[in-house]
Amino acid sequence: MRQIETLSSENGVDSHALMDNAGYELAKAAISSVGVVTGLKCLALIGPGNNGSDGLVAAAHLVKAGAKVYAAILGSRPVPDTRLLNALNAGVIVVKVERSPDLLEVVRNTYLIIDAILGTGVNRRIEGSLAEYLKLVTDFAPPERKIIAADVPSGVDADSGQVDPLTLFADRTVAFGYPKIGNIHYPGSVACGELTIVDMGIPAGQDCAIKTYLLDSDSVGSMLPIRRLDSNKGTFGKVMIVGGSENFVGAAALAASSSLKSGVGLATVAASPDVTSAIVNIIPEATSLNLPLKKSGEIDGWCSAREIYQQLAGYSALLIGCGMGMSNEARLLFSNLLLSPIDIPVPTVIDADGLNMLSTHYRWWDRLPKDCVLTPHPGEMSRMTRISVEKIQNNRLEIAKEFSVKWDQILVLKGANTVVALPNGESWVSDIATPSLSSAGTGDVLAGLISGLIAQGLDTKDAAISGVYIHGVAGEIMGKKIGDSGTLASDLLSEIPLVMSEIRNS
Repeated sequence: MRQIETLSSENGVDSHALMDNAGYELAKAAISSVGVVTGLKCLALIGPGNNGSDGLVAAAHLVKAGAKVYAAILGSRPVPDTRLLNALNAGVIVVKVERSPDLLEVVRNTYLIIDAILGTGVNRRIEGSLAEYLKLVTDFAPPERKIIAADVPSGVDADSGQVDPLTLFADRTVAFGYPKIGNIHYPGSVACGELTIVDMGIPAGQDCAIKTYLLDSDSVGSMLPIRRLDSNKGTFGKVMIVGGSENFVGAAALAASSSLKSGVGLATVAASPDVTSAIVNIIPEATSLNLPLKKSGEIDGWCSAREIYQQLAGYSALLIGCGMGMSNEARLLFSNLLLSPIDIPVPTVIDADGLNMLSTHYRWWDRLPKDCVLTPHPGEMSRMTRISVEKIQNNRLEIAKEFSVKWDQILVLKGANTVVALPNGESWVSDIATPSLSSAGTGDVLAGLISGLIAQGLDTKDAAISGVYIHGVAGEIMGKKIGDSGTLASDLLSEIPLVMSEIRNS
């Protein structure tokens, strides 16, 4: 936003006009949240910077709308302070925060609170006197009060979505110009309440250098493959799924089912004969490639890799890792197929045990074929990067971007607000965070979905972006149908084609 506002200023846009617009939109959103404000007691919490100035502009507009507005100045304002003077002239009353009884009296009797303290420019721990003031508001404001935050609630890190313990959780957050990462990423998304994006007068084209995008139906709709009336199963490609083992048959079955539900023409599971026979019983539409066995009864890793490679010429996508296990022969299969000098002729999705096996190889990214999609959850990402899960979760977007560039591969960092990071520095963020996807097998469904979309002709970027969005929407739908708990990975399968149809027709 700083970059965009600077460019706007260089192109003749008055920064004060942007601030006036932001403050007006903030007041308008506040009024729409509470209805008639005539006679309503309001408290504007004003910080030292531009966020506080936006709040003062909004406070003046609320007075003009008939509200009785108090302003608590929580920080050193500039001298002279034009915005404060304008607010005072409009009838805003400044409450002395140093005198706790005065502030307490206002807090107890206020029904609309404008949080304009820190905004996007300050991402630091709340402490000292500010901590005392915010705790006072939290403890003594009426339970029915409405809190409207300017850009992000104070205490939400605008760049990561992390939340300070003393953050005032808003009923509504008004983001100026564009949503911020902190508005979208959990837990900041929860602290924001209802998110409203408002136009503050930034000219078109000032965002051309920004490479972070929000996943939405419009962008995904333009990516999905066209289903022609004269199609046949050969039209929509074939996906090879290398996965499944004695204890994880279901993982490969879910991946195969998901790829077929995405519209792929054929899904083949490559595994040991006992695994493939079990999978065919679960999903008869899947075909099988029985891998050669050693005398011990386990797969022969080297021979299996050779068999899969010889078959790949007839396929359009490869998925490897779902339920594959970590046996020595599985490792041999994986390393001989993907980390050897041979050229893999199709785009490859690597998930689950495939990622765990990658993490055991020194500088594996130098040996991996180009045009792969890696789909780790935070635990797998931790093993691959040697960074703690906590640190990854605290900075999901930046870490995903950093390692996508380093590894030169598309990276899908799963979890609440899944991130798709590209080697060119672009990233796409999902605004979906639902506990419905917090069950075993949902990652296999996502991997199969992405693979199926690749097999149908999407490039790996579009397939990853589309797959994440479709998967997330399907999870949200199931959450609404049955609640936050109880959704099985297999429940998502029936929703995938419905979500895709809805996107195509929207």
